[in-house]
Amino acid sequence: MKKILFILLALILIISNLAAHTSHYQDFKKIEMEILRDDKVIGYNLYFFNKKNNTLTVKNKIKFKVDLFGVEVFNFEGYGIEKYKNNKLISYDSKTKQGGKEKFVNLIYEPEKDKFNIKGSSYTGLAK
Repeated sequence: MKKILFILLALILIISNLAAHTSHYQDFKKIEMEILRDDKVIGYNLYFFNKKNNTLTVKNKIKFKVDLFGVEVFNFEGYGIEKYKNNKLISYDSKTKQGGKEKFVNLIYEPEKDKFNIKGSSYTGLAK
């Protein structure tokens, strides 16, 4: 699980060095998605967009569970806030709960170091 969280965090950091193309979402206020399994709704994923000056805030809420023969075999719940300034990621806060285990990551861009400071359940320190 730590590897998956680390890979996810690494992808976020790699992508953050690219232009985020936040202009694609400038007219959006909300995106709602249902999560399906075998044509049945098992959860949801919601995105909320708020643009103020040159800063875009994206809030994400996700929750789903998988049942097998009426028994819950997997559940996932998460909440995240991404902030972009001038199309560049400047912070990311996330809390997740998977199978009863809570995980978190708080990521803040430090322009003087041109790196992200990461404080998370699996890693704390500057991005390499």
